[in-house]
Order: sequence, then structure tokens, then C-alpha cells
Amino acid sequence: MDLMDSPVADSDSVDDCSDTSIVISPGLTQYYIPRAYAARCGFDIRFSTVRKSKDGMITWKYTLYNRAGEKNTSANFDATVDGVMDKRRKVSRRVRCRARVVLKFSGLDGYAFHFFEERHSHPLVSDKHKGFLKVNKNIEHVHQKFILDCVRANIGPIDAQIMIYNLFKRKELCSAFYFEYLVDGKDQLRHIFWADPICRRNFTAFGDSVSFDATYNTNRYKMVFIPFTGKNNHGKCVTFGAALLSSENTDSYCWVLEKFKDCMGRSPSMLITDQDPALKNAVKHVFSDMRHRLCMWHIMLKFLERVPHLKKDKSLREKVNKIVWSDVIEPSVFEEKWQEIMSEYGLSDIVWFKSMYDLRYN
Repeated sequence: MDLMDSPVADSDSVDDCSDTSIVISPGLTQYYIPRAYAARCGFDIRFSTVRKSKDGMITWKYTLYNRAGEKNTSANFDATVDGVMDKRRKVSRRVRCRARVVLKFSGLDGYAFHFFEERHSHPLVSDKHKGFLKVNKNIEHVHQKFILDCVRANIGPIDAQIMIYNLFKRKELCSAFYFEYLVDGKDQLRHIFWADPICRRNFTAFGDSVSFDATYNTNRYKMVFIPFTGKNNHGKCVTFGAALLSSENTDSYCWVLEKFKDCMGRSPSMLITDQDPALKNAVKHVFSDMRHRLCMWHIMLKFLERVPHLKKDKSLREKVNKIVWSDVIEPSVFEEKWQEIMSEYGLSDIVWFKSMYDLRYN
């Protein structure tokens, strides 16, 4: 097609606005024909200058192609937080295209074509891309109302679908990004695990000891958030991955631990978890040759719950913390001090303390 010729219209399309003899009725928006013509031919339009009579009646209406005019050479500035004016880069697609329609009010009959320039100085949009033009993105009033009602009711795309879509996009941008998810028979999200390249590099460098914390319950989605974390050489926390589980049973834990192992390519030397029996069974099944340790922080949270009458006793907390948080205390010294505390505060007959003491070598 010659770029300087008028695009050819389909026979079943809206009347071609190159027929400048027609008059647009006042009841029909004066933009209807230019928009339909632009949509069919493959370009966008923008509404430019209007001229009004003394009584406020629109007498002239200019409709331009969106690439008409030229780039504004004046600088665009945005103020920063410190008050310093920074220049903002603004991309312009204007190429001085002369295509335009000028409508003139002709009394009660409506608006007549006063001037029509249909030649373009650049290629038009191909047929397969016309659907992305603004002129082709028309939503009927009933659909607009439906969208607004959904927004007011806080009804939008399903969050699980949005999350999975975003993870797929990240996978397309970075092949080292890893994620897996599981849905049930109703296509509802059950489990999901993900780890970016930084997480995987962290595990390669600092993945000997991994903390698996399944105690973060999300109120909104009724799912458990599980971060896989560790420590670097500076004692700072690093992340190895994260997961969301819809249930806390052995099968769910087996699934996420299998995905973690598949993502990292090996098992960690040690895994630190809470005392969940289902999680304990899953660890034995997936990481049979790995050391499994219990999180002391979770144990100490339960310590005072077992002795509510001693919650305000600072001396008890100080004595217990001194022996359980020490990394230099000898086993024999620990056992001696533990028995002294149990006897002093009358805790020897409490089953929970006995069970915790018996687990000290496991």
C-alpha cells in the first residue's frame, strides 16, 4: 500500500469519512465517523482544538491523528524529595503527520466536513495489531457499569491467578527463577513454592543449615506462609525460598520439601523446624539422611505457657536462658543445672519438661 494513499475500506464498514458531503446529525457524536474510520484503517486519533460561538455553541471541531505535531522541545522536570529539579525523559511518537478532520457546525442539520486530509507520512498499524489501538478499545455502557460495580464490591481477578501469572512472567524473564504449584480438582490453588536466583545462590553459599518456619498463618487466604531461611557469614538472615500451603499435614509438607530439594539440587545438612508431628514425619521421608533439629525459640515460647504461675518470675527465665542459649556449655554442666532448676521450682513432675529433657540428644 502506498503510504501516501488513503487506506482501502471494507464494504461492510461504517461510511467512509472521505465522503465529505455528508452531514453528521447533532444527535450523533461528531467523533463517531472519524473514530470508526481510524479504527478500520489502523491509526489512533486525538481530539484537538474546539471553537465556540458567543453563546457557547461548538462551531469548529478539530480531530488529529495521534502522531500529528512534533515533540515539545521544552524540558520536563519533576521535583525530587530534596527539592532539586531533575529532568524527566519523555518519549514522543509525534512525526508531524498532517492527517486530520475539521468539522464545522452547519445549523440545525448538524456538523459538516470542512476539511479532510487522509494522507499519512508513515506506515499504518497492521491488521493483526489493530485491536491494540485505543479507538478499538470501546466498552459499552452496561459493561462499564458492571466493572464499576465490581470495583465497588472489591471483586477483581482471583488473587491466586494473578500470583501464578506474575510468577510465569518472572520465569520468562529469568530462566533461573524456580516455582511450582499444585491445584485440586476444582482448580483451586493448594500449594505453591518459589525461589529466585538470589535465593538459590544463597543456598549454594550458606545452605548447610536451613530454618523451616511453618507458623505464619495468613488470615485472608487461610494458607500457611513458610519462609526457608538461613544465616550468612556475618550472622545476617538470608532467604532460600518461600511457600504457601493450604493445609498442614504430612502430604503437604512432603510436597513443599520435595520442591525445595528439587530447586536446590541437594539436601541441606541440617533442618530446623518446630515440633509439628506431621512435619517431623515429612522430614524423615524426604531428608532421611539429614540432621533434624528443633527450634529453641519455639520451645521457649511454650516453656512459660506450661508454668503460668511463674510467668513473672524473672529469675526463672534468667536461669533457663543461661543454659539453653549457651553454645559453650558442656553437656554434663547443662544436665546438672537443669536438674537444679527443676528441683528449685518444683517442675520435675511436669510431663512436658520431662519430654523436652529426653529430646536433648535427638
